[in-house]
Amino acid sequence: MLRNINAFTLGVKKVNPAAEVRLIITGEWSLPVREAEATNALIDAGCDVIACHVDSPKVVVETAEGRGARTCGHNADQSSLAPKGFITGAELKWGTVYTAYAGMIARGEKLPNVNEGGYDRDMVQSTAFGAGATEAAIAAATKAIEEVKAGGPIFVGPLKDNKGKTVIEGTLGLYDGALWGTDYLIEGVVGSIT
Repeated sequence: MLRNINAFTLGVKKVNPAAEVRLIITGEWSLPVREAEATNALIDAGCDVIACHVDSPKVVVETAEGRGARTCGHNADQSSLAPKGFITGAELKWGTVYTAYAGMIARGEKLPNVNEGGYDRDMVQSTAFGAGATEAAIAAATKAIEEVKAGGPIFVGPLKDNKGKTVIEGTLGLYDGALWGTDYLIEGVVGSIT
């Protein structure tokens, strides 16, 4: 989760260096009441784009749409829930994962405990851009996706956490083992893990 928040923040800062990403952790993967409260609190604090990392983003996306904020989806296409404010989202391509698993089972191989992958492994895709996406955002996102597909780095140091400590000295690749130890929020995130 923290790696996703940090990567999202780096993308936001690439487009708007003055932007902040405000974080509220609900403490649950699926608790619609808290998700609606968090969304409303972020909008009340002045946030104009809402993103989330929960099991079912429906409440977050619909609450943001109802309040006139734009949204980025998570895990599946939520564009129909926010016809005015949906920007895009990151979708998991479960077909890729389950097809690979079925092949492993058929060959009698053990399934992995951990499976990670991105655009380069055909495990994620971006939801089609919605009405909330500006031309500049579409251009920036399209360029960033192409860079990542080509193996470009996401975490380019030096990067500091949101308390001022350097947490990444050099450049880390998408699958760098050091990222599994992420226990910080990068500079630009307003909020805390606890």
